[in-house]
Amino acid sequence: MKQMQTQIMHSPTLDTVLMVEHTLQDAKQVINVAELKRRLPHKVMHQTIMRILDYLQASCKILITTKVLSGHTPRRI
Repeated sequence: MKQMQTQIMHSPTLDTVLMVEHTLQDAKQVINVAELKRRLPHKVMHQTIMRILDYLQASCKILITTKVLSGHTPRRI
């Protein structure tokens, strides 16, 4: 009998999401992912950072353009 392997995706904690969000807000300039990793107060795995950045972009808190991150405030309609 073949065993199916399932991969469970890890979700970042709220503390980690807030840490990344505050680091981006404090940057006050456009930075890349490598610079974000250097500025974080704690080490975070690359996959976790990428998942957080996807969430922040989907919630219109940041804009990602070709490896460059910039925080922006969404316009309310």
